[in-house]
Amino acid sequence: MYKIGILGGSFNPIHIGHLIIANEAINRLKLDKVFFIPTMNPFKNIDILPLHRYNMTKLATFDNHMFEVLDIEIKNNKPSYTIDTVNYLFSNYKDTEFFFISGSDIVDNFEKWKDYKELGNMLSFIIYKREHYNIDKIKSFYNIVRDCILIDGPLINISSSMLRQYIKNGYNIKYFVTDYVLEYIKENKLYI
Repeated sequence: MYKIGILGGSFNPIHIGHLIIANEAINRLKLDKVFFIPTMNPFKNIDILPLHRYNMTKLATFDNHMFEVLDIEIKNNKPSYTIDTVNYLFSNYKDTEFFFISGSDIVDNFEKWKDYKELGNMLSFIIYKREHYNIDKIKSFYNIVRDCILIDGPLINISSSMLRQYIKNGYNIKYFVTDYVLEYIKENKLYI
């Protein structure tokens, strides 16, 4: 049976924190692969074209054979829900155990997700501790999901919103993103 991590996100832009979290999940749980899925989150208003976010994610991950980018959400170009994406993966990838990878902030709004109880029973959750995580909220999260694995790795205090603001301010974001992503952002004049 294959073990595959699911790392969904806006990736607006994708940064080294995303890559480190995926790599830590592979290391700690001996995953065979991590699927990066640029999302069409119904709770976020994202003004960057989905194709740009997909392309940046491909550029950030192309040199790691254990990373794969799926376009299952962005190809529809409309808001989609995690439960639908997970159902698609279950239907199309047999003999696979899936692990949903997220930061510890998932516990703040998971109960607002569509069909969160069903989702919580379908797969295991890998929770990567973030700065100022709330252990009591994480403990309560254990009660609504089938399995929860807490990863204690290096704290990565980088966010895509911070990088977008850096670019607007004219700051250099080298080292926060891969060189290929940085070049893509410059060539396409994103976030200015």
